Amino acid sequence: MSINKYLVDQICKKYKITDYLASKGIQYTNRHEHRIAYHCPLHNDENPSFMVYWDEETYENYYCFGCLRGGRVISLYAALEHMSWEQVIDVLGKGINISSDHRLDVTIEELKKEMEKPNIDNAKNYFGELSLQISCMGFHLLNRTHKDALEFACLERLYNKIDEFVEKMDIDNLKDTYNFIVGNNCLGKNVFEHRIQLWHEKQEKALHDKLKAEIIDQTK
Repeated sequence: MSINKYLVDQICKKYKITDYLASKGIQYTNRHEHRIAYHCPLHNDENPSFMVYWDEETYENYYCFGCLRGGRVISLYAALEHMSWEQVIDVLGKGINISSDHRLDVTIEELKKEMEKPNIDNAKNYFGELSLQISCMGFHLLNRTHKDALEFACLERLYNKIDEFVEKMDIDNLKDTYNFIVGNNCLGKNVFEHRIQLWHEKQEKALHDKLKAEIIDQTK
């Protein structure tokens, strides 16, 4: 193992993402057996889509299903502290002893590729996570629209399509669907939130029309 790989490995084992987030006052919203959910600190995240995964034998990784960014503590530290990877490794690597057996033969760019590659692999149930995120947003939609029959039917068609993607292990279409829902569309906004807004506007118009009709009847 090279000195750079060894140093990065030791940093990731020494510094936990969860501890770093807590030090910045960022608290988790849900805790599960092998993952913790947060509102993403990297973008304006209305739904907790930032997941921290860990393995007791290795270290913590993160992945955000909203902004699609992920990595280990080094990349997160660099993003939030506005530092380069080299600066972060220099800061967090202080006090870590390097064996003379390790040779300097890996560049920062190679380290980045190596660190970014396992993001999705370490999200052990990636299909499940995306499906869960969509389901949570759908549940929110139904609650905000008082389980409107039309919205329920639309969600049922969507869920059937998602089940089809999962059955075929079609991660690309599932990701595209998720990205479309959360804002990568012609609206430039979350589709579910847009439908909630339209539903409330429709209800307000219906109420306004009803009151207007009642006033007209009273004046006859």
